[in-house]
Amino acid sequence: MVERLLALRNPEGAYEYAKDVVKGRWPEAEPFIAKEPKIAYHYARDIIRGRWPEAEPYIAKDQFWSYTYAKDIIEGRFPEAENLIAQNGYLAVRYAKEVIGDRWPEAEPLIATKDIFLKPYKRFLKEIGRETDAWSLEDWKIEK
Repeated sequence: MVERLLALRNPEGAYEYAKDVVKGRWPEAEPFIAKEPKIAYHYARDIIRGRWPEAEPYIAKDQFWSYTYAKDIIEGRFPEAENLIAQNGYLAVRYAKEVIGDRWPEAEPLIATKDIFLKPYKRFLKEIGRETDAWSLEDWKIEK
């Protein structure tokens, strides 16, 4: 009983308790688990084995876990988190490539700010046959 009460005070402990002791969903702890994006992602992946709509507003507050949730759990776009993901050039390129599978025009202004983002994005566009799009990557001013 004490272990269960302690787990409720700690999202990671609650996730571990659900995984190792309950061996399934633990509805009583879900409101606590949902508030921590990393733990909510792992709970969705390992316990629920799918989307967890109640946790998505919390997951959508973290760039990395939003991208990872979209890629691994939703297996598609996560519109509620896209503005946040688009603020990180590295994740924006990965999101375009691994989640959208196509250009991501909304993120292109940031992607084009640095060669470290632009080069892999240009390679990706070439791989998918989109290098001749009207949007010219060469027109952007790139900070090296």
